[in-house]
Amino acid sequence: MRKGAKALALGMVLTWLLVVAVTAQGTGRVAINTIDTSAHPTMSVLLSVQDANGVPIPDLEAGQFELVEDGHTSFPPERVATQVNPDVVTAIALVVDLSGSMKGTPLDEAKSASADLLDALLDKDSDPDRAAFFGINRSVSPTDLTLDESVEVAFGNDKNKILNVINFLSVEGNRATPLYDALYRVVRITSQQPGQRAIIVITDGIDKVSTFKADDVINEANRSQIPIFPISLSTNQLDETFLKRLAVRTGGEYRKAPGPEEFSALFQQVLDQMKLEYQLTYASRLASDGNPHSLLISVRAPRVQGFAEKKFQLGEAAVASDTPGATAAPSDTATPGAATPIAPTPTPVVEGGTVIDDLITFIQDNPVPAALIAVAALLLIALLVLLVVWLRRRNAPTEAQADYDFGASDGGWQAPQSGPMPGGMAATGSVGFGGGGGGSGGGVPTVGPGGVATGAATVGPGGGAAPTSAPTVGPGAGPGYAPPAFGGAPQPPRPAGGAPAGSTMILDRTPKLKHAALLIERKDPSKRHDLRAETDIGRTQNNAVVIADATVSRQHARIRLQDDKFMLFDLGSANGTFVNGQKVEQPRALADGDVVRFGEVEVVFRQLT
Repeated sequence: MRKGAKALALGMVLTWLLVVAVTAQGTGRVAINTIDTSAHPTMSVLLSVQDANGVPIPDLEAGQFELVEDGHTSFPPERVATQVNPDVVTAIALVVDLSGSMKGTPLDEAKSASADLLDALLDKDSDPDRAAFFGINRSVSPTDLTLDESVEVAFGNDKNKILNVINFLSVEGNRATPLYDALYRVVRITSQQPGQRAIIVITDGIDKVSTFKADDVINEANRSQIPIFPISLSTNQLDETFLKRLAVRTGGEYRKAPGPEEFSALFQQVLDQMKLEYQLTYASRLASDGNPHSLLISVRAPRVQGFAEKKFQLGEAAVASDTPGATAAPSDTATPGAATPIAPTPTPVVEGGTVIDDLITFIQDNPVPAALIAVAALLLIALLVLLVVWLRRRNAPTEAQADYDFGASDGGWQAPQSGPMPGGMAATGSVGFGGGGGGSGGGVPTVGPGGVATGAATVGPGGGAAPTSAPTVGPGAGPGYAPPAFGGAPQPPRPAGGAPAGSTMILDRTPKLKHAALLIERKDPSKRHDLRAETDIGRTQNNAVVIADATVSRQHARIRLQDDKFMLFDLGSANGTFVNGQKVEQPRALADGDVVRFGEVEVVFRQLT
């Protein structure tokens, strides 16, 4: 009973955490940078809105923003504008495919566009922004990060050093381009940079020689949260399917240049997007009373679901003084026109408010969805209660089963105590257990597997007539052993060596796993799969973990607990099994946080104990 109560309590806690996670968190990131109160009641807010990969999201409209002052009625901003914030620190890797399609004018325009981008990015002395350059004209090792100084320049803010390499680039012959290998390597190098990061690549997207696959590049970019912006020429032979997929999956955008002279404009668009922020203007409902206030802004768009809250002060705050009506003078360090910050309080506040505050705000602003979530939570708790009851009843031994005591260590067998058999028959003897139907007859019953007897009767869960003579025991019984006749005294325990052959033993249940682990689908984190001692993964319903995706094989992979480690086996799947981008050829031990991909479906392995 205690285990059932613990399971129920755990289920309720997990349900509450799930509700909080769904209501208080979202994808992407929203940050309020400044609140300008100088023209109160007209307020101006600078806001950063980024997707899950940290890429600023353009083209949001007023209806996708919701403003809430002091937790009261929400309303949209009256005006939404965008601007480029030059103070956003950005690291950009320029990649140019030097295959035959870039020969002549395209390469010349790419050089010019690169120079323009460097002028815009590295526009001041000791610029915190950084740039790097990579020309693709040879085979590379995806894991070797050593640079070829003839066509590559490491990240830095010396644009002349980069231009000295770019200006001497050339296209030699019509070599095949190892695009996937090169991009994977560039992602690895770029991931070491702080701040906003992006990769711009001019390419036709065609690759027939790389050792790595397209998905390896995409998965590595996603792990490092680096968007890739592919740019191609309209006149080239293109693999647009890959280029579009590369952009969408990594959070970038694919752009096709009508002519090579468009490279500069497209480069500038990418740079502007990486430094983008929104300016929201609205009429405040608050009075300039010197009191602390709060502004919460939520954003709902296809690529972001999030919110941020910032506290500020309107007017001059009153201070305690012997002189009636005395007020505090504004701080000398306050930025003119910016909201006066509230003095710090001892209670720490996480970005977006505390979880409880966020949950209360959500319920107040969204009563119908909150009610639906509450109903769903109650239904889930009810299902958990039913599951606990069912498991207890399923695992609880029957009265007849309880009379048997099979030794776990030596296979010894203990005769049952007197008591009623299932079905209402009283017996003290030993019979097969596991259920055959009742029978009749006057012969001597033979006790076989599952309690099926021949002769006089079968005594099992179904009951039946008592035999008229002593039963015999099937093959495998020890020498000198015979179960007692019905109504007789209990026989002594059977010597070590196992239960009578031919009878169904009540074996020890599988012990609880010493380690617990689960798989969490990255696309939908609400889909979580517990791992057993041995877990089969595949597309069909006979698997313990069913992933209904066309790229997943019917029997795709298996995870088995061996020597305190969860080992991953690929079962000859068509599209392969990968761990952190590396294909599984041999059984591989999983570590907490590993990203596992079955076909196109990615999951995260989490080991809990």
